[in-house]
Amino acid sequence: MIDFNIIKRCLKYHSPLHPIVEYNIDDLIAPNRADVLVREEFLQHLDEFGWSNIKYTRYYDLVDQLMSSDKDPTDFSKKFANLYDRIKDQGFNKYYLITVAHTDMTHELILNNKKAYLSNDGVELRDGAHRLAVQKHLGKKKVRCYVLTNGFNPPNYTQQMINKNLFKESDLEVFKSSFNSIGNKT
Repeated sequence: MIDFNIIKRCLKYHSPLHPIVEYNIDDLIAPNRADVLVREEFLQHLDEFGWSNIKYTRYYDLVDQLMSSDKDPTDFSKKFANLYDRIKDQGFNKYYLITVAHTDMTHELILNNKKAYLSNDGVELRDGAHRLAVQKHLGKKKVRCYVLTNGFNPPNYTQQMINKNLFKESDLEVFKSSFNSIGNKT
C-alpha cells in the first residue's frame, strides 16, 4: 500500500534541487539535539528489556512533556519501535533520507547556574531525528542526507530537556568537545 503522506513529505523537502551528501552520524548530533541520543537510549531499552517499563524511559517523558499534547506517548513509542524494526529488517529507505540545513548557530545551555556556549558550524538536523537515532543505534557511521541550502533557526531540544529535568549535567559529557566556553550565569 502506498503511503501518500510520506510522498507528500518527501516532496516538501526532497527534490532534485537539493544535493545529497553523506555525513558522519556523530557530526549531525549537534549540542541542541540531545533528543537524538534519548531516542537511541530508548532503542537500547527496547533491545534489552522489550516493552517492560517504557513509561520510565526518558524518551517516553520526552514525548509526554515536550511534544505536542495530542500525541499519546505509548502510541508514539510503538510507532518509533515499528520504524526501528522496519529499518532493521528492510534497511534504510533511500528515498526517504534525513534532511539537514546550513546553519552557523551558537546555542546557549544553562544548567546548574552555569552557561555553556555550544557551536555547530555547518549543518543541523532538520528532519529525521528518529531515523538518525536508528541508524546510530544499528552501528552505522555515515548517513546520506538531503541538504537544504536555505538556513533555518533550529530548536534547542537540549535546553528544553534540561528545563524539564530530562537531561542532567553528566549527560553533557557527550558534547564536551563542542563547548566553546563555560561561565557563570549572568
